[in-house]
Amino acid sequence: MQPLDHWAQEAVSHSGIWMYHACIDPKTNYIGGASWFILSEKSSYIINKWKEGVTIIGIKEKMHTFLWMDSIFKDLFFTDNKFRDEWVDCCHAKGLDMNSEYGSRAESSYWLNNNKFRSDIFLNTPPYAIKLSKFFMDSFPDPTSVHFKNSSIYNAIKNSKRGFVYKHQWEAPKKCI
Repeated sequence: MQPLDHWAQEAVSHSGIWMYHACIDPKTNYIGGASWFILSEKSSYIINKWKEGVTIIGIKEKMHTFLWMDSIFKDLFFTDNKFRDEWVDCCHAKGLDMNSEYGSRAESSYWLNNNKFRSDIFLNTPPYAIKLSKFFMDSFPDPTSVHFKNSSIYNAIKNSKRGFVYKHQWEAPKKCI
């Protein structure tokens, strides 16, 4: 949605990594990350431990399950104190909640039709990135259709071509409801 050059360097400057984050699980204090959009420096402890886990554990045990990379991230969160502490610090210092009003997931029905609330966000305060999921693909099999051209996601894609930049305020994680 927005060019990387105006915000990505700042996003990774604190912890060496950046992803949208989820809310805090009230039972376990776990904060998940959105693994579909990752910014990282090569020297990031988090990305290197995660890569190690994906290489060693993922291929042998978890690769055949949905969200297998996320489960490795979660395992590291609970078993590696440095990993957990750096991720929590990252979320508090440079976080953006993937489910906030500026969130990143085009997965619910409010994206199917264009509406003023979404239009204003894409025009004035667009998210840094949007995940176009299977829900999106199933909802709009024909990107030339009138149905697609009347959707919020079409409006978002159209507005992303402006090269407009907006600096979001970082959001510390909140407890899940």
